[in-house]
Amino acid sequence: MVPLKESATGVSFAGSTITANYGAINGALAPDGVVVLKFRATLNPNLALGTVVTNTGVVSWNNPTQTASSSVSIVVGSIPGFALLNGSVWHDANFNDVKDSSERALAGWTVELYRDNQLWQSVKTDTNGVYRIIDVGADRVMQAA
Repeated sequence: MVPLKESATGVSFAGSTITANYGAINGALAPDGVVVLKFRATLNPNLALGTVVTNTGVVSWNNPTQTASSSVSIVVGSIPGFALLNGSVWHDANFNDVKDSSERALAGWTVELYRDNQLWQSVKTDTNGVYRIIDVGADRVMQAA
């Protein structure tokens, strides 16, 4: 794992997107290499309770370009150290990552949350394929990502 140094070199910010160019600082990343990008966001103190703030990280590589992304959301005014993990499971017949009306929900399936390669919690999906894992400490969610 290679952390980006605490420097503005190769890092830019536009709108809600932070771009860090590892190659501009360090050259090409070795095959199977990993880069860690950490940042701190300061929220407007006038945000209303219940406002959801989402940060999304996007990575791109290769030519032609391939991309991947991941997001995390917080609710302003929520209890520190408490998190909720929820979503839905369906048979994505066309592999487009969108639940189309013709695709069936997967009811009764087990969704598992792992921490350090150990099963931490598990739940079953409901009749609509929806799952919800509650009482997940914030440190647990970060480890599972």
